[in-house]
Amino acid sequence: MNKIIKIALIGKTNSGKSTLINKIVGEKISIINKKINTTQESLIGIKNYKDIQIIIYDTPGINFSKNSKTFNRNLKINLWSSIDEADILVYIVDILKFNYKHIIQDIIKLSEVKKPILLLFNKIDLIDKNEILPKIDLLKDIKNITSFFSISAKKNIGINKFIKFISLKSYKSKWIYQENEIT
Repeated sequence: MNKIIKIALIGKTNSGKSTLINKIVGEKISIINKKINTTQESLIGIKNYKDIQIIIYDTPGINFSKNSKTFNRNLKINLWSSIDEADILVYIVDILKFNYKHIIQDIIKLSEVKKPILLLFNKIDLIDKNEILPKIDLLKDIKNITSFFSISAKKNIGINKFIKFISLKSYKSKWIYQENEIT
């Protein structure tokens, strides 16, 4: 019997969501650009790993601020529809732009949907390894974060470990997409 798992990649603009989905899928399916909100609609990537189909939703960069002009109504609809579809939320943080207050606010908002949240630090190749653990220690007591990962999507560091972890969360189900589909 085949298995399936659906994850939503969520994070601020330029946190590396599109780079990560491209690396996982093995194809360039999502635009990578420094411009804010290049990803306007949620994209779906598919990774077939052994007997498991991992469905990945690449979402627009989040901004839960009520007065944000850059995070318009359509972006919010696309974000929340992906969150609704997902089994697991993967909150991606650009470790170079670590902001405790913003992370806490976003995790509290995401916790409203009562789904597991994985916190993924991206771009770890750009900082000293000794700086990562103190950041995890700051956040480890947040009850809504189930696991932490450190990766570099661009340099393909830690992605296989992340995929193996996600695959352990899969459940028996028919695949939604054909075996050779990537998006």
